[in-house]
Amino acid sequence: MVHALLRLKRTAVAAGAIVFIGITISGFGIVRAARYMPVNGITYTCSTGTACVEGNSTGKPWGVYGNSSGGNGVEGQSSASAHAGVAGVNLGTGGYGGYGESADLSGKYAALFGQGDANATNLLRIYNRATGASCIVDPYASLTCTGNVYGRGGSGENAVAGTNFDGGTGVFGNAYPGGTGVLGQGGSFGVAAISPVAAVYAESTGGSDSYGVYAVADSTTGVPLVATGIGSGSGECIVDYAGNLNCTGTIIGGVNSQTRQRTSSGGHVIAYASESTSATIEDVGTARLVDGAASVPIDAGFASTIDRSRPYYVSLTPLGDTRGLYVSSKSPSGFDVREVQRGHSSVGFDYRIVAHPFGSTTDRLPPAPALRRLRLPRPPSTEHPNY
Repeated sequence: MVHALLRLKRTAVAAGAIVFIGITISGFGIVRAARYMPVNGITYTCSTGTACVEGNSTGKPWGVYGNSSGGNGVEGQSSASAHAGVAGVNLGTGGYGGYGESADLSGKYAALFGQGDANATNLLRIYNRATGASCIVDPYASLTCTGNVYGRGGSGENAVAGTNFDGGTGVFGNAYPGGTGVLGQGGSFGVAAISPVAAVYAESTGGSDSYGVYAVADSTTGVPLVATGIGSGSGECIVDYAGNLNCTGTIIGGVNSQTRQRTSSGGHVIAYASESTSATIEDVGTARLVDGAASVPIDAGFASTIDRSRPYYVSLTPLGDTRGLYVSSKSPSGFDVREVQRGHSSVGFDYRIVAHPFGSTTDRLPPAPALRRLRLPRPPSTEHPNY
């Protein structure tokens, strides 16, 4: 920068104090404060050039330094559109355009503070002019980024923690096709969520390779997915490394419950599960009628799973020519079979026992719980190149 090197001493009168300062007027209309600090403040007015007041440092001192014990150390105001009240620019390769530091211990203040004065004013905008990527903190303090949002926590700490107790969303992620809305990696939990409504809500609007929730365990001892409740009597569901779903509560599905069944040829088919009007558990076996009679004990393992205070049901299928078979008596430990009309056949038969599981309720076709489909807010549009 070429300076006119016109040096003069100027007297400024402010609030009754006379202060002598040294200034340099440059050919570009920049006034440089040279040596003396004003006592009660002084204002420079300019209409041309790049700055009214400039601090230029060629060593370690600050270019501009503000110190105050009652107000802001440095404050800048601008009424020009698309400009800043205070702007920091670093042209080096290892510095910061802006830097904030605070020793506050109250938790009320911070190293950096951003305030919006209107309902539609964003609180913070960070933009890379080279890549077009940006992050915005909107008027409601929601963070929206065109790139990924990563969190890194120390041992025992959360990498990303989102909390919302007002019916909103703790953590919301939205990604373009091929990306990931929320990605969590951790030594204990990749993603942990707690909510009074729905801890995790995921929606996929893509094709066959798009997933609402995608969980991976990196070892055979890892667990890709765990869903658990908090409080007395809460249950949980676990999807283990082999893809098995284990739940302590009830699994409720839609019409015609299906399973994926492997075939001997290496393929897979869909098998349908039978349905019952009440909770039941079954066992099958084969016994033999000798001289028209048989006593069949209930397997001890199966007996431990059934409610012995409630009746069970037995179906019989003879494996030979008989007059017919019937169950003459039942007890918690077994049942007796006889041939009708006092027959004396000796023949094998198959049996099927249907009982009620231990701890099950007596409800028959109970009303299904209502399903609530959550509707999450969509993030702002990212079509604008300067978003």
